[in-house]
Amino acid sequence: KRPGWQDPRWIHLLGPVEVPGGPAESAAQAALDLDAPTTEGAKARDAAVLAHFEAAADAATRRDPSPFESWLLDRVIDLADGRPVIDAACGAGHVAGELATRGAVVSGSDVSPAMVEKARQAYPSVDFETRDLRRLMRPAGADGWGVTLAFGVLDLFAESELVDVLTALTRPLTQTGYAVLTCTVGPDVVTGDGPVRVHHDPAVVLAAARRVGLTDLEWFRHGAEGDGPETLCLFARRPCVSGPGPRGC
Repeated sequence: KRPGWQDPRWIHLLGPVEVPGGPAESAAQAALDLDAPTTEGAKARDAAVLAHFEAAADAATRRDPSPFESWLLDRVIDLADGRPVIDAACGAGHVAGELATRGAVVSGSDVSPAMVEKARQAYPSVDFETRDLRRLMRPAGADGWGVTLAFGVLDLFAESELVDVLTALTRPLTQTGYAVLTCTVGPDVVTGDGPVRVHHDPAVVLAAARRVGLTDLEWFRHGAEGDGPETLCLFARRPCVSGPGPRGC
């Protein structure tokens, strides 16, 4: 250990802190282009993402949720407290379908028409629509969503887009509603089959959540089986701005 070095492994438990004299950023991390998904422009990235998921729709299959995933879904239902839930990047609808079987009032949306069609066939009792999550709307007949979900989709966006994406997920929430997000822990950039993906630094994601006005941030890192990367899980509440109300604002 160098003089002044501090072990960073547990520092995330303290929240965002600065560590003077902490370990220097590696040369590999410093060289990462965390805006790589939009190197050729956001429209080109959007087209590549759409083409990828349109092609993947036929192969999308359901599996039983793991114990951790089951806990996460139950937590979403608790946070919703009877209010409507939207899976804003629902894919083939398996998360929304599982939430519905557990009693949630849930809808799903996805940018891929093929994925949405597969979701409708698999879960006919759930409302699905084709929509980019950045243009998410409020539910019909309610003042907002109780929970907006975005599981894994942040990986498809550049670091510089995080604030805009989180704004889009926060805007249609009812007051005291929650955004529930997961993304792969980085920093890293992954290329290969399919769209370029960014594994985001948790501190950057948390800073973006605070910047858009989300409060009561609760987050943790969930380890993957084997040598896979960790997943950041974030629960964040939209604050009440209109005074006392039936939900304790």
